Amino acid sequence: MPDLLLELFSEEIPARMQAKAADDLRRMVTDKLVAEGLVYEGAKAFATPRRLALTVRGIPARQPDLKTERRGPKIGAPDAAVQGFLKATGLKSLDEAKIQKDAKGDFYIALIEKPGRAAIDVIAEILPVIIRTFPWPKSMRWGARSAKSGSLAWVRPLHAVTATFGLETEEPDVVKFSVDGIEAAQTTYGHRFMRPARSRCAVSRITRPSCSTPRSCSIPSDARIRS
Repeated sequence: MPDLLLELFSEEIPARMQAKAADDLRRMVTDKLVAEGLVYEGAKAFATPRRLALTVRGIPARQPDLKTERRGPKIGAPDAAVQGFLKATGLKSLDEAKIQKDAKGDFYIALIEKPGRAAIDVIAEILPVIIRTFPWPKSMRWGARSAKSGSLAWVRPLHAVTATFGLETEEPDVVKFSVDGIEAAQTTYGHRFMRPARSRCAVSRITRPSCSTPRSCSIPSDARIRS
Protein backbone atom coordinates (compact mmCIF):
# COMPACT_ATOMS: atom_id res chain seq x y z
CA MET A 1 0.00 0.00 0.00
CA PRO A 2 1.15 3.60 -0.52
CA ASP A 3 3.19 5.66 1.93
CA LEU A 4 2.94 9.33 2.83
CA LEU A 5 6.02 11.52 3.21
CA LEU A 6 5.70 14.99 4.70
CA GLU A 7 8.51 17.45 5.41
CA LEU A 8 8.11 21.00 6.75
CA PHE A 9 11.27 23.03 6.17
CA SER A 10 11.75 26.26 8.14
CA GLU A 11 14.25 28.43 9.93
CA GLU A 12 15.73 27.00 13.13
CA ILE A 13 13.23 25.42 15.51
CA PRO A 14 14.13 25.96 19.19
CA ALA A 15 15.69 22.77 20.52
CA ARG A 16 13.24 22.49 23.40
CA MET A 17 10.30 22.32 20.97
CA GLN A 18 11.62 19.80 18.45
CA ALA A 19 10.73 16.47 20.08
CA LYS A 20 7.20 17.46 21.05
CA ALA A 21 6.59 19.00 17.64
CA ALA A 22 7.51 15.72 15.95
CA ASP A 23 5.13 13.83 18.26
CA ASP A 24 2.37 16.37 17.63
CA LEU A 25 2.81 16.06 13.87
CA ARG A 26 2.55 12.28 13.99
CA ARG A 27 -0.49 12.36 16.26
CA MET A 28 -2.38 15.01 14.31
CA VAL A 29 -1.84 13.42 10.90
CA THR A 30 -2.57 9.85 11.97
CA ASP A 31 -5.66 10.84 13.98
CA LYS A 32 -7.06 12.61 10.91
CA LEU A 33 -6.28 9.66 8.65
CA VAL A 34 -8.09 7.23 10.93
CA ALA A 35 -11.04 9.60 11.25
CA GLU A 36 -11.31 9.55 7.45
CA GLY A 37 -11.27 5.75 7.32
CA LEU A 38 -7.63 5.54 6.21
CA VAL A 39 -6.19 3.06 8.69
CA TYR A 40 -2.40 2.90 8.30
CA GLU A 41 0.27 0.32 9.15
CA GLY A 42 2.83 2.51 10.93
CA ALA A 43 4.08 6.05 11.37
CA LYS A 44 7.31 7.71 12.46
CA ALA A 45 8.19 11.38 12.87
CA PHE A 46 11.59 13.11 12.81
CA ALA A 47 12.89 16.52 13.81
CA THR A 48 16.09 18.43 13.05
CA PRO A 49 16.81 22.08 13.78
CA ARG A 50 15.23 23.21 10.49
CA ARG A 51 12.61 20.61 9.69
CA LEU A 52 9.82 18.36 10.86
CA ALA A 53 9.21 15.21 8.87
CA LEU A 54 6.77 12.34 8.99
CA THR A 55 6.39 9.06 7.15
CA VAL A 56 3.15 7.09 7.36
CA ARG A 57 3.35 3.58 5.92
CA GLY A 58 0.66 1.39 4.47
CA ILE A 59 -2.18 3.82 3.79
CA PRO A 60 -5.03 2.47 1.64
CA ALA A 61 -5.20 4.05 -1.81
CA ARG A 62 -8.89 4.88 -1.27
CA GLN A 63 -11.34 5.38 1.55
CA PRO A 64 -13.82 2.54 2.04
CA ASP A 65 -17.32 3.07 0.69
CA LEU A 66 -19.78 4.00 3.41
CA LYS A 67 -23.40 2.96 3.75
CA THR A 68 -25.58 4.74 6.29
CA GLU A 69 -29.26 4.75 7.10
CA ARG A 70 -31.17 7.95 7.72
CA ARG A 71 -34.53 7.87 9.41
CA GLY A 72 -37.23 10.01 7.91
CA PRO A 73 -40.81 10.97 8.73
CA LYS A 74 -43.65 8.64 9.57
CA ILE A 75 -45.84 7.24 6.83
CA GLY A 76 -48.63 9.76 6.32
CA ALA A 77 -46.52 12.70 7.55
CA PRO A 78 -47.20 16.18 6.07
CA ASP A 79 -45.88 16.73 2.55
CA ALA A 80 -43.42 19.38 3.74
CA ALA A 81 -41.71 16.83 5.99
CA VAL A 82 -41.56 14.27 3.18
CA GLN A 83 -40.11 16.78 0.71
CA GLY A 84 -37.49 17.86 3.24
CA PHE A 85 -36.54 14.22 3.78
CA LEU A 86 -36.20 13.59 0.05
CA LYS A 87 -34.08 16.71 -0.45
CA ALA A 88 -31.78 15.95 2.48
CA THR A 89 -31.15 12.36 1.40
CA GLY A 90 -31.01 12.87 -2.37
CA LEU A 91 -33.87 10.44 -3.04
CA LYS A 92 -36.01 11.15 -6.08
CA SER A 93 -39.17 9.70 -4.56
CA LEU A 94 -40.42 7.69 -1.59
CA ASP A 95 -40.24 4.60 -3.80
CA GLU A 96 -36.47 4.63 -3.21
CA ALA A 97 -36.92 4.55 0.58
CA LYS A 98 -37.65 1.50 2.65
CA ILE A 99 -40.11 1.27 5.52
CA GLN A 100 -39.07 0.38 9.02
CA LYS A 101 -41.52 -0.54 11.76
CA ASP A 102 -41.01 0.08 15.46
CA ALA A 103 -43.12 0.68 18.56
CA LYS A 104 -43.81 4.27 17.51
CA GLY A 105 -45.07 3.46 14.02
CA ASP A 106 -43.84 3.00 10.45
CA PHE A 107 -41.04 5.29 9.25
CA TYR A 108 -39.33 5.93 5.94
CA ILE A 109 -35.65 5.00 5.92
CA ALA A 110 -33.13 6.18 3.33
CA LEU A 111 -30.07 4.05 2.58
CA ILE A 112 -27.31 6.48 1.69
CA GLU A 113 -24.21 5.21 -0.07
CA LYS A 114 -21.13 7.41 -0.03
CA PRO A 115 -18.32 6.21 -2.29
CA GLY A 116 -14.82 6.46 -0.88
CA ARG A 117 -12.46 9.10 -2.23
CA ALA A 118 -8.87 8.73 -3.36
CA ALA A 119 -6.59 8.90 -0.31
CA ILE A 120 -4.32 11.50 -1.91
CA ASP A 121 -7.28 13.88 -2.28
CA VAL A 122 -8.27 13.38 1.36
CA ILE A 123 -4.68 13.97 2.49
CA ALA A 124 -4.51 17.15 0.41
CA GLU A 125 -7.39 18.52 2.49
CA ILE A 126 -6.06 17.29 5.83
CA LEU A 127 -2.50 18.63 5.70
CA PRO A 128 -3.18 22.37 5.23
CA VAL A 129 -5.55 22.31 8.22
CA ILE A 130 -2.93 20.58 10.39
CA ILE A 131 -0.23 23.06 9.38
CA ARG A 132 -2.46 26.05 10.13
CA THR A 133 -3.59 24.69 13.51
CA PHE A 134 -0.25 23.26 14.65
CA PRO A 135 0.12 23.76 18.44
CA TRP A 136 3.45 25.54 18.74
CA PRO A 137 4.02 26.99 22.24
CA LYS A 138 5.13 30.19 20.51
CA SER A 139 4.73 31.16 16.88
CA MET A 140 5.27 34.11 14.58
CA ARG A 141 4.13 35.66 11.31
CA TRP A 142 6.54 37.08 8.77
CA GLY A 143 6.87 38.86 5.44
CA ALA A 144 4.30 40.79 3.46
CA ARG A 145 1.58 38.21 4.08
CA SER A 146 1.79 38.73 7.85
CA ALA A 147 -0.30 41.89 7.52
CA LYS A 148 -3.21 39.93 6.06
CA SER A 149 -5.95 38.38 8.15
CA GLY A 150 -5.57 34.62 8.50
CA SER A 151 -1.90 34.53 7.54
CA LEU A 152 0.10 31.48 8.56
CA ALA A 153 1.71 31.40 12.00
CA TRP A 154 4.68 29.03 12.47
CA VAL A 155 7.44 28.67 15.02
CA ARG A 156 9.91 30.26 12.59
CA PRO A 157 9.44 31.27 8.92
CA LEU A 158 8.31 28.25 6.91
CA HIS A 159 10.09 28.02 3.55
CA ALA A 160 9.01 24.79 1.91
CA VAL A 161 6.66 21.82 2.18
CA THR A 162 7.47 18.40 0.75
CA ALA A 163 4.51 16.04 0.45
CA THR A 164 4.46 12.83 -1.62
CA PHE A 165 2.21 9.78 -1.67
CA GLY A 166 2.85 6.49 -3.41
CA LEU A 167 4.33 3.02 -3.35
CA GLU A 168 7.91 2.69 -2.16
CA THR A 169 8.87 0.92 -5.37
CA GLU A 170 7.36 3.52 -7.71
CA GLU A 171 7.59 7.23 -8.43
CA PRO A 172 5.30 8.91 -5.88
CA ASP A 173 2.74 11.59 -6.61
CA VAL A 174 2.92 15.07 -5.12
CA VAL A 175 0.11 15.78 -2.66
CA LYS A 176 -1.11 19.01 -4.20
CA PHE A 177 -2.00 21.79 -1.78
CA SER A 178 -0.70 25.17 -0.71
CA VAL A 179 -0.45 26.98 2.61
CA ASP A 180 -0.10 30.74 2.64
CA GLY A 181 1.40 30.75 -0.85
CA ILE A 182 3.76 27.82 -0.19
CA GLU A 183 3.08 25.04 -2.70
CA ALA A 184 3.71 21.45 -1.66
CA ALA A 185 6.34 19.90 -3.91
CA GLN A 186 8.68 16.94 -4.39
CA THR A 187 11.91 18.68 -3.40
CA THR A 188 13.81 19.06 -0.17
CA TYR A 189 16.85 21.05 0.96
CA GLY A 190 20.15 19.97 2.47
CA HIS A 191 22.55 21.68 4.84
CA ARG A 192 22.48 25.48 4.67
CA PHE A 193 26.19 25.70 3.69
CA MET A 194 27.39 22.20 2.80
CA ARG A 195 24.49 21.29 0.52
CA PRO A 196 22.09 24.20 0.03
CA ALA A 197 20.69 23.19 -3.37
CA ARG A 198 17.30 21.60 -3.73
CA SER A 199 17.11 17.79 -4.05
CA ARG A 200 14.29 15.93 -5.73
CA CYS A 201 12.42 13.35 -3.67
CA ALA A 202 11.90 10.16 -5.64
CA VAL A 203 10.73 7.84 -2.89
CA SER A 204 7.90 8.14 -0.42
CA ARG A 205 9.42 6.50 2.63
CA ILE A 206 12.07 7.65 5.09
CA THR A 207 13.81 4.67 6.65
CA ARG A 208 16.14 6.69 8.87
CA PRO A 209 17.25 10.32 9.07
CA SER A 210 20.42 10.51 6.99
CA CYS A 211 22.18 12.42 4.28
CA SER A 212 21.43 10.79 0.95
CA THR A 213 21.55 11.38 -2.76
CA PRO A 214 19.07 13.50 -4.73
CA ARG A 215 17.34 10.26 -5.73
CA SER A 216 16.03 9.81 -2.17
CA CYS A 217 14.41 12.15 0.26
CA SER A 218 17.04 13.10 2.81
CA ILE A 219 16.69 14.45 6.32
CA PRO A 220 20.13 15.48 7.53
CA SER A 221 21.13 13.78 10.75
CA ASP A 222 21.65 16.10 13.72
CA ALA A 223 24.52 13.90 14.84
CA ARG A 224 26.43 14.61 11.62
CA ILE A 225 25.03 17.79 10.10
CA ARG A 226 23.15 20.56 11.83
CA SER A 227 20.74 21.67 9.15
